[in-house]
Amino acid sequence: MKAKVTGKRTGKTKAKAPVLSEVTTIEDENVTSNKKQEMQETNLLEGGPEMADVDNVSIMTESIKDLVTAIVDGKLDTRADVEGVDPAYRPVLSGINELIEAFVGPFNMSAEYVDRISKGDIPEKITDEYHGDFNEIKNNMNQLIDMATGLLNETHKLVRATKDGKLDTRGDAERFAGGWGYLVEGVNELIEAFVGPFNMSAEYVDRISKGDIPEKITDEYHGDFNEIKNNMNQLIDMATGLLNETHKLVRATKDGKLDT
Repeated sequence: MKAKVTGKRTGKTKAKAPVLSEVTTIEDENVTSNKKQEMQETNLLEGGPEMADVDNVSIMTESIKDLVTAIVDGKLDTRADVEGVDPAYRPVLSGINELIEAFVGPFNMSAEYVDRISKGDIPEKITDEYHGDFNEIKNNMNQLIDMATGLLNETHKLVRATKDGKLDTRGDAERFAGGWGYLVEGVNELIEAFVGPFNMSAEYVDRISKGDIPEKITDEYHGDFNEIKNNMNQLIDMATGLLNETHKLVRATKDGKLDT
């Protein structure tokens, strides 16, 4: 009986040994596998952001290139797609969009005002607030508005004065700088070109109507003005001839030459 018990115990011990060994091996393999997985996950996590950085930088670079191309082509309403990049990178593209808007706003304002002024639609002065060089553009635009408004008012004054017969009225060219002053001077010269012959005609007709026959006009005129001069000289010749003829008749009558 003792021999059998011993034998059984011995058999059990020998049977268990390989099982313990197998379990240890499997556990070692599982540990190794887990470590490998952890290392792979760690590498993936470490490599993921780097890859994301590269992708986002690439997207932003392409967006900026597209923006430059659009602006050069005059497509000033083009903006970068902020939603196309990760949230961490969106402030960069948002800032670029705001930079473009900072330029485009004053540019569009200037373009609109110049267009309106060129069509004779003089706008009110700009009251929006700008800073730095943009404020200088605003001030220059307001000076243009002042000039255009003043020029229209000066022209209207001249037209009204001419209609009212105030032919000695002239525009104040000194109020306007550079070429605009020359423009007012040109209008004054235009008025003078009409008023000169007109005043001459009015003076001569007045003198002739009073029996004061003037000498013939010798001043030089051109075109239709010269025709007026010639007609006036013909009137002077006629009036002079009529007076001379009348004077001859009066003298002949006094001399008893009644058949004259």
